[in-house]
Amino acid sequence: MKNTENTGEIKLQYNGVVVIQSLPAGEAQTGRELYGNIISRRCGLSGKAAYFYDPTTRHHLFNTLDEVCAQVLYNGLMPIIHFEVHGNLTGLVLKSGEAVSWLDLQSHCRLVNIQSRNQLIVTLATCYGSHIWDMIDIQQPAPYWGYIGPKETIRVDTLMEDYSDFYDTLVSTDDLDAAIGQLHANGTRGQYIYLSCTPAATAGMEVSLLTLSKDDLLSGERFIYLTSWFNFYIREPFVLSQKNDTLSFTDFTGLLAEVFAMTPSDPDPELPDTMRYATYAFNFLLGNGKEIRAQLHAADQHLLETRTLELFNWIKALLDPAQSTLTDWAPFYSYDDRHYYAGYREAGWQLVDPLHDVAQSINRDFRKNGDRRLHKPDIILQEDNLSRRHTFGNLWVLSADNLSTAMERPNDVSLYSSICERNLAQAKRFYQATFPNRQQYQIGNFPDADTQRDYLDYFENITTAVLFSFTAIEAFTNSFIPDGYQFIKPSGKVLDKARIERTFPLTDKLKEILRDIYATPDPEQEDWWQQFSSLQDIRDQTIHTKQHLSKDRYSKLLSQEIFEIIQVYKAIITFYGGYILKKDRYLINEFPHGFGYDDVYPSLMSDRTYKDIYNSLHNPSHPL
Repeated sequence: MKNTENTGEIKLQYNGVVVIQSLPAGEAQTGRELYGNIISRRCGLSGKAAYFYDPTTRHHLFNTLDEVCAQVLYNGLMPIIHFEVHGNLTGLVLKSGEAVSWLDLQSHCRLVNIQSRNQLIVTLATCYGSHIWDMIDIQQPAPYWGYIGPKETIRVDTLMEDYSDFYDTLVSTDDLDAAIGQLHANGTRGQYIYLSCTPAATAGMEVSLLTLSKDDLLSGERFIYLTSWFNFYIREPFVLSQKNDTLSFTDFTGLLAEVFAMTPSDPDPELPDTMRYATYAFNFLLGNGKEIRAQLHAADQHLLETRTLELFNWIKALLDPAQSTLTDWAPFYSYDDRHYYAGYREAGWQLVDPLHDVAQSINRDFRKNGDRRLHKPDIILQEDNLSRRHTFGNLWVLSADNLSTAMERPNDVSLYSSICERNLAQAKRFYQATFPNRQQYQIGNFPDADTQRDYLDYFENITTAVLFSFTAIEAFTNSFIPDGYQFIKPSGKVLDKARIERTFPLTDKLKEILRDIYATPDPEQEDWWQQFSSLQDIRDQTIHTKQHLSKDRYSKLLSQEIFEIIQVYKAIITFYGGYILKKDRYLINEFPHGFGYDDVYPSLMSDRTYKDIYNSLHNPSHPL
């Protein structure tokens, strides 16, 4: 498609019209009539090709489509394709009674659209013809630029009148908007779904077509391809021209409602819920040269309209120096410092970091098959093409007794947490099978020899859980003290990381060291501190056993609260997570799995580095 002097008038680049009819004998042959009275005559006068086909069966239909594709491939045909066939929600019904789904037509339409450089328009004199959107696969090239088709059932005489006027205008003027205007003139606009900018102009909005190549906007090698079903491009003046702060887009969202109605309200469960796959994309072209791409997933139509209104409000506030809270673009990845990405989060619309989205998808796949006790993988993305990446595990070679064992590096906290949880679960099974009955009936005060063995097994499990709960906290704390960190004591003595790890009690590491590094609140004021103190007491009494305290310690191990005390390690690690990531987002890569910070944040590399790594790993004899 192209526009003339930016007026919004749509000029088609096509050189022929193909009419495909498949109507039962005895019914009005409206396709042949439309072809003979309007299309063939007008095409002859304007030097365009005209083709008429009347297939009976599925076999005949696909032979017809093969012939059209051959004309496209070998004879340079760039057609508009018009169907005169009965239809329903799922596709076409031929004169033979055979069904042809919309998906059955997908590959032929896609070939024509690719060959004609995204110029194909499909028109359908078919009940429910607008449901041809069902052939769209957002991970494949589009099967057409646009289509016109009835929303539901429609009278034959209405179709004949509408498409006669439509093609009479279209083929004589090549003006799609003028042709669609005939549907307005006939009063039947509301019975069709079609793609055009003119209705927005009639609602009082400034509309012009942008003469931009895809690579001018988003290269196919960047983070988000043009894979959205619908892409809207909005210039800054359109947003700023709104007259009030509420940005009442009644007309705008009303027109969008027809587009939103084309797609199902439920997202495809087969597609991952990330910003790389979305039904709608709004591209805001800002005056400072930046572009913000905001995406919306399929949802309830009212919700889509609400989110769109909120999006325009957010963009307007972003552009207003008096309102904008965004003064620093630096924390957000962009391609060439120009293309930025927005997403809808709990707090509303905001700029988002696409690197996180890419890594989240990769890490999700890793967690499906990887052991959660392992260290997270290292993910490195090519900085100009985020689809190119290398994912590495942390490989160790362990040497012992003249043997070498190559394996991925464990995460200490994950491993200790796993030991704790496994033993805690075994202890819980014994406790829940034993103590409720004892408390209810006041029995079991004198367990027999077999039961005492069960108690001893319980003590082994619960003691192991206590020790590894505490050890998980200490391992976590030590791992997040930076290697070059130094702590200066009031006396002036300087301690490095190694000295801190050896000499500082865990309580002091939490109260002084992590607080100093990550600017946390005073941990002693947190709800979990008392349980942590109890855990440390039991752990210390176990490691530094004193016989006169042993009976009290074993009694505590039989108390119901011991299970909550042991689980405090989860609250502590989760608490520190937010402060650690606020200081350095890359530290999420060191976090253990299972504490709410399971993602990985990737590193970036140049194209040359990517190729060097690829060649050394995969293809040394035929490098990239």
